[in-house]
Amino acid sequence: SILPEMIICSAFYVPKIPSCQRFGPHNYDVLCFLHGALLGDAIPNKIGGGTRIVYSHCSRQISFIRWMQKFLANKGYCTDEIPKLSKQIGKNGQIYYCANFSTFRFSSFDWIHESFVVNGKKVVPKNIEDYLSPFAIAVWIMDSGFFTGSGLQLDTKFFNPTDVEFLCQTLTHKYGWKVSINKHKNHCVLYIWKVSMPHVISIVGPYLDESRKFKVGQK
Repeated sequence: SILPEMIICSAFYVPKIPSCQRFGPHNYDVLCFLHGALLGDAIPNKIGGGTRIVYSHCSRQISFIRWMQKFLANKGYCTDEIPKLSKQIGKNGQIYYCANFSTFRFSSFDWIHESFVVNGKKVVPKNIEDYLSPFAIAVWIMDSGFFTGSGLQLDTKFFNPTDVEFLCQTLTHKYGWKVSINKHKNHCVLYIWKVSMPHVISIVGPYLDESRKFKVGQK
């Protein structure tokens, strides 16, 4: 019967349904997007029998937040309502504003939470290479990348040194890039050398939002 499939499909896009009725299947591009975002600042939040992915950035990055949100909204994973700004107080009483949104809750996202969170801490999944496509790397770069003037730095502040080493080896094995680990403040970061940047740009460039091309040194 076609009718049950139609009901499941339409329910996937409705905000207020139980997470147990949101079970995919999820396209590969969506899974790559989520893994790329979770290597950055996104957080998997497991509540009420399902998992949602939460995104938060400072207000000056609202164009990037909207780019991410629109991608997921067009796939039926969240609403397209413009995120509201929330007031935050940082060090020395400095006031700044953040924009955030989240996906709907999916019971079929629970495995992503289990892959990225162990004992309450964020970790790198053992199968990360399976989802580290050029699109995933583009999302990661747009979130946590910094062009140094010659190479590319990827902030990995959420991960321990062992996980950072694993990411370094994975990028080298999968793409043949020259990658090293540097110290930045009190944590490790990945550094993709200048010699590898032409290849990086050639494969991730088509996926970069115009507002984030500066992350790889493009105007």
